[in-house]
Amino acid sequence: MPQPPIVLVNPVTKTCDPDTVHITRAHGQGVAVFFQIDPAAGNGWRWSQDPQPIVVQAEAGKFTDGGYPGGDGKGRVRLLDRNLPGDTGSYKYTAALIQDGASQPTLIDPWIQNET
Repeated sequence: MPQPPIVLVNPVTKTCDPDTVHITRAHGQGVAVFFQIDPAAGNGWRWSQDPQPIVVQAEAGKFTDGGYPGGDGKGRVRLLDRNLPGDTGSYKYTAALIQDGASQPTLIDPWIQNET
């Protein structure tokens, strides 16, 4: 079984690596995508609680999870791409992190591409 995609999110450079997550597994097989704070950003960052850490701009039900990881807010966030038949296409998502002492989150807007 292939390894799940892992996206490094860097709120300092406002980038995600990869910028576009390519999902190539056959439709009908859900894919867990994991997001983690890039260590290069330093220790002063955590996932936002409001908005949720990962929010996908798609019809309800295509993606689940993506919520706050709990604890100190620095753990991985899991997003399940249900990858259903008919879900081929590009989906914009927002990763939201907040710096210690800040009141507003930093938002980064990359893509998920369902290809198969």
